[in-house]
Amino acid sequence: MKDQLDLRYSSKNQSEVEVETEPEILDESINAVEIDPVSKIQSSLDISLAKATKTNNIHEGQLNRSQGHANGSIKSIREGELMTKGKFERIKSMLEAELSDIQEQYFHMSLKYAEVEAEHEELVMKLKEVSSITLEKR
Repeated sequence: MKDQLDLRYSSKNQSEVEVETEPEILDESINAVEIDPVSKIQSSLDISLAKATKTNNIHEGQLNRSQGHANGSIKSIREGELMTKGKFERIKSMLEAELSDIQEQYFHMSLKYAEVEAEHEELVMKLKEVSSITLEKR
């Protein structure tokens, strides 16, 4: 008679399978399957390798993107420098024009002040003259 395999699960660890033989029972439909420890380890290593490869690809993609952004940032900085220089030149020319206008306004105000001051002096002189004449007549 062929040996019958009775499969019973161990309460210690559900992943372990205990195989016991009972020679009295003959049933060809039950086959014993032993889990090969080497194939179990190989499977575990394959899964770990797949995860590590996926993680590596993710990090490599992030690194490539960051290097691309760095190159783009350098280009942007250079373009920004050009834009900044152009903006600086425009602001500089606007400020120079404004300074020129202010200097011209100051010049005209100074002339007006000088004219008013001269007129004031004339009026003061006339007032003194009129005062002295009226004092003499008294």
